[in-house]
Amino acid sequence: MITRTARLDFPQANLKMLVSTEIEATFRVNACAKEPWTVDWIKNMPLGSVLYDVGACVGSYTLIAAQLGHNVVAIEPSFANHARLCENVITNDLGHKVIALCLALGNTAGPAVMQQEMLPGYSGGSKRMLTQQLPLAMIVQTFGLPPPTHLKIDVDGAEMAVLQGAGPLPVQSIMLEVSTRNAALTGPVLTAGGFKLEAVFDERKG
Repeated sequence: MITRTARLDFPQANLKMLVSTEIEATFRVNACAKEPWTVDWIKNMPLGSVLYDVGACVGSYTLIAAQLGHNVVAIEPSFANHARLCENVITNDLGHKVIALCLALGNTAGPAVMQQEMLPGYSGGSKRMLTQQLPLAMIVQTFGLPPPTHLKIDVDGAEMAVLQGAGPLPVQSIMLEVSTRNAALTGPVLTAGGFKLEAVFDERKG
């Protein structure tokens, strides 16, 4: 497997990413074109915000947030993605701004079965592997982490469990990717937490 370096399509900074799979070359280094609304949201955060990038994959948005001066807790359960995430953070000398955790978030604590691929860049996969699952509120308390001011959640259908495990945290805004089956369920959870819907983006058209 050949690994090369590519530039992330973020025009404000020269951010480099390691690439060894087609999905990394096609989607991960073109994250700004793929989700421009996510990039705008990150750029509008107050300086020094604490972003929790839940489902960080190989770290495209983590790198952008860290480069803009924010502190990031990047959470990724796939061992291949987590390893590449760490490599990308180190490649860009952003290790002082990012804490990278290899675990899953949910509404309970304990082992959870994750679908994974052996190569970086993928979401989900065909291989089954146990990983540790913890509620978001628990990892903040247990690990002594700074609480999030902003949450980005991209967990391919597990968003309800992540929200249920978040607890009372000082979150100012949430960027949430919602699967079709959970679309009608997440609204009441967010409303109960004091949030209101500001905008909706359809990635299929983006």
